[in-house]
This record gives sequence, C-alpha cells and structure tokens, in this order.
Amino acid sequence: MERFVRKATAEDLPVVLDLIESGRRIMRENGNPHLWGDSHPTVETNNIRIDTHRDNKPIQGALAEAGFHYCGIIHLLDGDERLTYQKITDSH
Repeated sequence: MERFVRKATAEDLPVVLDLIESGRRIMRENGNPHLWGDSHPTVETNNIRIDTHRDNKPIQGALAEAGFHYCGIIHLLDGDERLTYQKITDSH
C-alpha cells in the first residue's frame, strides 16, 4: 500500500478531531486519563506546541520542515525528557 503525507486543510478538521478523541479514549483505557484533558487541542488555535523524544529524529526533521521552532527540554513527572517545539501561525 502506497502512503503519502500532506498538510491538513480546514476540511480535514472533523476527521482530525475524531482521531484525537479516539486517541484520548485509547489513552484513558490504558491508564492515562489526562492526555490533553478536555480542552486541547482547540479548533481555533494559532499556537501549536509539540514535544517528542530526543531519539525521534524523523519527527524532529518533519517538525523543522513544517516551520516549528525548537524551544528546549522539559522533564515529565516520571523524569523522562522531551524536546519541545512551537509554531505560531497567522490567525488571519
């Protein structure tokens, strides 16, 4: 099966939100009831923040290509390290 990646459009939003809710459900069922809480991500956002593992080079490259900027390192409550990225888009 051939696969490709493309940027999402506004028309994709309902599907994206369904996927996010599916991810929330799976995480709740597997002991992580707090993933994104009930408020994230929002539909109207121009400030997108993402974190990833240091060894996840493919995602780091994809984030840079998509215009995300490296912000620094955070440590989760369990001590795990994550690299953080942010992208602020024009909301107009």
